[in-house]
Amino acid sequence: MFCNKFRRYSFQLSYFVRFQTNIAKDDLNSKPSAEKKIHDQYLSNITVTSFYCQTAIEQYALKQSTRLSPLTMMYIGKTDDGGHLLRSAQYLHKDLPIRFAHRINDFRNLPFVVACNPLLLELHERFIKIFHTLHSFPPIKTLEHEKIFTDLLQNTLNCSSDTLPLLVEGFRKSKRHIKQEMFVRNFLDRALTSRLAIKMLIEHHIELRKDKPNHIGVI
Repeated sequence: MFCNKFRRYSFQLSYFVRFQTNIAKDDLNSKPSAEKKIHDQYLSNITVTSFYCQTAIEQYALKQSTRLSPLTMMYIGKTDDGGHLLRSAQYLHKDLPIRFAHRINDFRNLPFVVACNPLLLELHERFIKIFHTLHSFPPIKTLEHEKIFTDLLQNTLNCSSDTLPLLVEGFRKSKRHIKQEMFVRNFLDRALTSRLAIKMLIEHHIELRKDKPNHIGVI
């Protein structure tokens, strides 16, 4: 179904992004054009889900992530043979794609007009790339695999450093298209909570590789 919709609406997506970008340059207090009214009315009930056909993301979005308490993170501890690094990396390899799939699903369920904001689209596409990078990484069975995966996690952390500014600015520029403020609040609450959790989990794993007395990861 999603693939059929993608073929049907893909030309509208590229057109509308260009259209919205041009509109953003206009005076916000000016009277909306007839063309803008037509597009807003037609697209207000369409979400960006219509433009994607990615089964893996859809399947992972249905799964529940495994929550780790600080006590559980401490219980993993450290081992001389590096087994704790393997267990931590294997957990992240399984859990992070689920967490990113949830965020992607939230983006797909935004009102179409809002989701087509260039800044929000940039974040959406970034999360899709991160998901596929993590999802396609082979099973982690050795410490060599773990080291490569850790480098990937560090890159993921680095490229996500501007997530908050992009979210805030994207929704600020889309404010006039938002009819249900609570919907956006819930979206942002989930996005910020997830970002903090992902950041903490990745940083904890990275810190596990360091020899710090009286510390277990970030704890």
